[in-house]
Amino acid sequence: MPPSDLARTVTLLSTLTQLRLMLGVMGEVNLVFSVFGRSVAGVAAFEETLGRRLPWLEHVESLLLLRSVKRMGWVLDEQGRRTDRLVVPAVGRARRTAIAPAEVIRCRTWRVRPDVPARTADRGASYEMGALRTPREKWIDEGLRVLAEGGVDAVRVEVLAKRLGVTKGGFYGYFQDRQALLTEMLDTWEREAVDEVIDRVQAEGGDLLDQVRTAGRLTFSNDRLLPVDLAIRTWARRDPEVAERLRRVDNRRIQLSRDAISTFCDDPDEVEARALLAYCVAIGSHFLAADHPRRTRLEVINHAADLILDQGGRGHLR
Repeated sequence: MPPSDLARTVTLLSTLTQLRLMLGVMGEVNLVFSVFGRSVAGVAAFEETLGRRLPWLEHVESLLLLRSVKRMGWVLDEQGRRTDRLVVPAVGRARRTAIAPAEVIRCRTWRVRPDVPARTADRGASYEMGALRTPREKWIDEGLRVLAEGGVDAVRVEVLAKRLGVTKGGFYGYFQDRQALLTEMLDTWEREAVDEVIDRVQAEGGDLLDQVRTAGRLTFSNDRLLPVDLAIRTWARRDPEVAERLRRVDNRRIQLSRDAISTFCDDPDEVEARALLAYCVAIGSHFLAADHPRRTRLEVINHAADLILDQGGRGHLR
């Protein structure tokens, strides 16, 4: 927990009726607290509530104790509150005269993140203490990786949390639900696959034909963009909103080819045909299993690009 969040953390935790103990400590973790629960099933619900209300905390470790026997102090009632009875040792014997009802104690520890950057002061350097929650971008990036590996059905909050090594609580500090994450994943893909590619192509310069080739290389030979692109095409077949998003991306991409081909071809029909062929080669080659005798797939694709973007001559693959 960041020290700057101490006041609001204490305030919010004090509103939880299950809270029994809260300690500020030093070391790997800086906050420890225990809560009372009436059943094991209530633990998950409590964690979810905690994640929504205090998303800046990072969960490090939990300890679950069932039917803890009171060895000292007040006897607790069924709500986990103290009664007027005290546990008092029997004289001359090891037994206690009273025990508490069955209870569940949930202990949670919260870590000071070791990756917090050090700040240099006038007299040496010191580390700022504080727990940082998993950044929003990590949830999105991991979601895109899972999408590429297993499709949209595999993108689940529990899966992402496990892969990131965190609890689900941090997720709801950023996203209202799974659908909100999926929307931001699509936003990120569209930005990286179109906006950032166009920016980089224009920064590298060259004529329009060179820019088309560069855009194709950045998009369809990229270990990150290509698997996500193909997964989104599969997703779009059953989701109209994703299909509309994909149509927008494809229209922007194919316009690059139109603009480039129009620099040497003034026939609108031929421009459209060549632009379509160029895009079909770029996309369709990843779905074909055909062999090319005495040639590699890359050689054939490069030759096809030369033919489509050729300004007049005919190339020959030797």
